Amino acid sequence: MGRFWRHLRQGDVLAGNPLGSNAVVTVRLWDNEGDASTPFLQYQILGSGIWQNATLTVMDGSPYNSATHVAALPGGSDYLLTWNALADVGPNVETNILLRVRAQDFMLVGDWSQPTPFQLNTAVATVTNPTNPPVSFTDIAAFQGGMVFNWQVNTNVPLYLQRSPALAGTNAIWVNILTATPPLSVSGSFTDSIGTNLMEFYRFKIGGP
Repeated sequence: MGRFWRHLRQGDVLAGNPLGSNAVVTVRLWDNEGDASTPFLQYQILGSGIWQNATLTVMDGSPYNSATHVAALPGGSDYLLTWNALADVGPNVETNILLRVRAQDFMLVGDWSQPTPFQLNTAVATVTNPTNPPVSFTDIAAFQGGMVFNWQVNTNVPLYLQRSPALAGTNAIWVNILTATPPLSVSGSFTDSIGTNLMEFYRFKIGGP
C-alpha cells in the first residue's frame, strides 16, 4: 500500500477566510495499488500539542461513514470533507488550528499528512460553494524547503500572494511575495522557498495597491 497524504485547496480558506462551524476542506488520497480507502481527519488547537479526531459528516455530498471506501488512485483522488467543528470545538470559538489526514484501505492505515494551519471561527458557517470566486487554488503542495501554489483566476485586477508568520497580533506582518498585474492569465503558479522548520500563513489580496 502506498503512502497517504493530504492536499488542501480550499481557495477561500487559504486566502485568509476562517473555517466555520461546518468546516469544509478538500483532501487528496494516494495509493500505489489503487485500493479504495477511507479518509480520517484530525485537528489540533495550535500550540496545544494534542491531536483529536474530527467529527466528519459529509464526504462529496453524501453522509460520511468510516466504513465507506472511495477511490485512491496512484495519481491522487480528491474529496470534499465536511467537519462538524461546532460539535468538536464548541460555539463562538475563534482560534488557530492544524489539520492532518490519513486514510485506510481494506487492511492497512497510511501515514498522517504534514499538519496544515487554518483559522477557525465557529461563530460563522462555512460557504461551501462561493459564486464565481475571483481566485481558486487548484493545487498546494509542500516540498523540502518550501511550498508550491497553483491557482485559477476569475478577475482582471492586481493580485497579491502574501505571507505572514502569524494570523493576528503584533507578529502578523503580511508581505507580498508575488504581485501579478493585468492582464492576468487564467492560471498561475508560484514556488515559495522559505527553508525548513518554519510555519507560515498565506493569503491572496485582490485589487488595491
